[in-house]
Amino acid sequence: MIFFVNDAFSVAHRSHASVTGLTDYVPSYSGRSLEKEVITIGKFLSSKNKRKIAIIGGSKISTKINLINNLLKSVNAIVIGGAMANTFLLAQGRKIGKSLNEKSMVKIAKKILSNAAKNKCKIILPVDAVVASNLREGGEFSEYSIENIPNDGLILDIGKKSIAIIDKEIAKTKEVLWCGPLGLFEQSPFHVGTASVAKTLSKMTKNGKIISVAGGGDTVAAISQSNYVNDFTYISTAGGAFLEMIAGQKLPGIEALRK
Repeated sequence: MIFFVNDAFSVAHRSHASVTGLTDYVPSYSGRSLEKEVITIGKFLSSKNKRKIAIIGGSKISTKINLINNLLKSVNAIVIGGAMANTFLLAQGRKIGKSLNEKSMVKIAKKILSNAAKNKCKIILPVDAVVASNLREGGEFSEYSIENIPNDGLILDIGKKSIAIIDKEIAKTKEVLWCGPLGLFEQSPFHVGTASVAKTLSKMTKNGKIISVAGGGDTVAAISQSNYVNDFTYISTAGGAFLEMIAGQKLPGIEALRK
């Protein structure tokens, strides 16, 4: 007899013949890896723990609107970093120099901030930043308060005060979801914010203080670069599927198995 076993969570958000088609013709089951992904992410989302936060980074709000709006209902705080934080700072009327942002998403950012207040979910944005005038390797950089970003400045990482605020927030929580780097981690010295948060999560997890779940391609790359990849409670193997499940969306590959 022929069976179909899907153990590829990373493509579960695709409605491809190799993902959903075979389930119409042969007995179909999830593999252990896929099962663990679904259970782990599901546990975080459904947990009633009031001491639960999300750390969301990366460059674009547009790819994470649904994710953030879904998390607003289940966590008590969301840390926002990376270039996407620049758009939120713009929404608050801050000056961000020539930093990467999505001007077309400023209204969406304002709405997210409003929804967060309604759901009593604290939004934590950078209070300081590491800034350079260009992306040239080895170029000059300085740390500035968010209130004093130079007109020609590029925000490329969170600053020391922001790192301390995030560390303090992590110390108060029991469950953490991390998705997206907090700066230009691929280029030194702008990896420091992401590496520092990875170190804090690693230490707290190893000491049994928190449950840490991470996912998304750049997140995994950043954690691996910091050499803490084995210290988290769980690191997802997926990118898009992880983001869509966190956003509360139904994944075709999972739904095909459920039926």
